[in-house]
Amino acid sequence: MLVLIAVDRFGTVVFPLRSPLISSNQCRFFILATWVIAMVVRCPVLFFFKVLEYPDGLVCTPLRSPYFKHYTVAMIAVVFYVPLVLITILYLTIAITIKSQKTAGEQSVSRRGQRIKREKIVLKISIAIVSAFTMGWLPLSIWWLVYFYSSDKTVIWSCGFH
Repeated sequence: MLVLIAVDRFGTVVFPLRSPLISSNQCRFFILATWVIAMVVRCPVLFFFKVLEYPDGLVCTPLRSPYFKHYTVAMIAVVFYVPLVLITILYLTIAITIKSQKTAGEQSVSRRGQRIKREKIVLKISIAIVSAFTMGWLPLSIWWLVYFYSSDKTVIWSCGFH
């Protein structure tokens, strides 16, 4: 979803006189498609875990399937790293475009001050969006990668049952 928002903002800033890159009808389709795709790509997880009952409660145990590792690493790449690169590029392009825009004629001091303030706001918002996305996904992606590539596999999985 963040990629779609970044694409929409990119089109608005970089191509301001064009019609929007994503129309209202396309927006509805993309929102629905985002939810459907998210559910479909997470369905294989249902087949990679089994629930075991112990005296202290239920524990999710990953099946020792080589597909689980490949699936999870692919999901980390597709769900985190690819969108991170895309939104970083799009927001960087937006910031550069705003910074390099020339205004016709002379600018008053107050107008120039407003422009600098707007540039700073856009830059802060861009940094905040990319940082929030990174801070939300980076710990989980690091955890999974360490789990798969370390020799210690004694992780207790929670099924959400208590």
